[in-house]
Amino acid sequence: SHSGGYASSIPGRQPGERTSHLQDLLAPLLRRTVDNWQSGGAAASLTGPIARGDEVTIARQRAAVDEADPALTSLFDELAAATRAIAREKAAA
Repeated sequence: SHSGGYASSIPGRQPGERTSHLQDLLAPLLRRTVDNWQSGGAAASLTGPIARGDEVTIARQRAAVDEADPALTSLFDELAAATRAIAREKAAA
């Protein structure tokens, strides 16, 4: 289990910060996201800067990921592209 390990590759982590603290912070958000997805589907539950068309925030988030771990930037780009596709579906509905 990684629950007690160090968060060496998590963007925004502090040096020496343990993953259990990050898990405590992220768990409610992840639970709410999954619950919303389960009850209404991806398009209906989409929120956040991509859903709002907030390109400034998206660019800041991408820059933060790139600074924290450049190896994760391509993953960020792929996830953002997939989320944009869902946002387009939501807008067309």
